[in-house]
Amino acid sequence: LQDLTRRVAAEVDHHAVCVQEINAQLTSDDNDESAVVAAVGQLVDANRRMQRQLDSAEQRLQAQAVQIESHAVEARTDSLTQLANRRALDDELTRCVAQFAACGAVTTVVLFDVDHFKRFNDSHGHQTGDEACRTVDHVVRQVMEEAGLVARYGGEEFAIVLDDCDATRACQLCEQARQAIEATPVRAGGRELRVTASAGVAQI
Repeated sequence: LQDLTRRVAAEVDHHAVCVQEINAQLTSDDNDESAVVAAVGQLVDANRRMQRQLDSAEQRLQAQAVQIESHAVEARTDSLTQLANRRALDDELTRCVAQFAACGAVTTVVLFDVDHFKRFNDSHGHQTGDEACRTVDHVVRQVMEEAGLVARYGGEEFAIVLDDCDATRACQLCEQARQAIEATPVRAGGRELRVTASAGVAQI
């Protein structure tokens, strides 16, 4: 972006010099009709060049904006599960606390933890553990994503921020998700394994 800005600034400066030179020609005392016509033609050409350069710069800026947006999404996304990551979760919690301070808006936070995950990893391997995390993430999203932000808190822990939802309703959603996790097989290496999860709920 800095390089693009420098190039555009240089192009604009060059255009300004061209316009000043043409203006000097137009205001000189010894201009005849043909000289005026030539100067106006030069001015039109200079403006066309500048317009092409600005159009090109706009296209490059749009491409940069897409790239920046992609990097921003990646920076806030967990690579294993494609859920929101800890950074995105922290931003959402900051927003909710500010909203509570401003108008008393209710927010409930849920933390899900896969039970005995170290034992599961030691027994079945880390790749199967990753698949268990993806399975839990899929189930939790199915049950709770419409209600709020679902994020990977770390390891086998998942956080859900529920806007305008009290702890009673959050506990009902947690129980639905907990039962769905228990009922959903983790498919890995031709096997169907099972995990369970526990949850904690806190309301502000």
